[in-house]
Amino acid sequence: MTRSESRIIDAAIRRGERVGGVRVLGLLRARLGALGALAVLAEVAGQALRGEPFRRRLGPTRDLRDRRSRRQCTSLVLLDRALRRRIGADASFALAREAVRAGALPFLEAMIPRVSADELGELAQALVERFFNADGEAAVDPSGEAFTYTVRRCRFVELLAAADASHLAPLFCEADNLFFDGGRRGVRLERSETLASGGRRCDFRFTIAEAATDEAPEV
Repeated sequence: MTRSESRIIDAAIRRGERVGGVRVLGLLRARLGALGALAVLAEVAGQALRGEPFRRRLGPTRDLRDRRSRRQCTSLVLLDRALRRRIGADASFALAREAVRAGALPFLEAMIPRVSADELGELAQALVERFFNADGEAAVDPSGEAFTYTVRRCRFVELLAAADASHLAPLFCEADNLFFDGGRRGVRLERSETLASGGRRCDFRFTIAEAATDEAPEV
């Protein structure tokens, strides 16, 4: 991977964190008040500094892909843990869903290039190269109107299982659906199974949509 590509990925991560962080702060203040929100954020930050929730069970990160994947999961797991004790599992899960959506949409917007119908191969290659959490392969249909992306390993699924937080994994799949259902890239996403739901793979299939829109999908 080139330095330019690496910078795109890191910028996308930061963008998602900024937007998601603002959303989470607003949700916490609305639910817990200013002091309660600060208490939760302080707890999350303190646990993260101690290497939670992964270092104790998994040890140090092994490579850049692992480090980026842990970065995107850490705050979510710790936020869910802190909130479950305060507001219960159902309310915590609902807030976690809003947090993932808020951060994932700008992240995906920055990660996935806009392409025309005759450049589906470029989009397929971008998915394989840029998405550090997934290992898989992409193939463009002979028709040129669709491509598949078969993911056989998802680090998010593995990390969340290691942190006893597998219930959060489907939230990332929901964010994928929300992004593509918004028509931002002129393609539709279909999947018959996902690793997060216990499947053997994530069988992404992208087909050309009738029309794209420049309107951001609602969170």
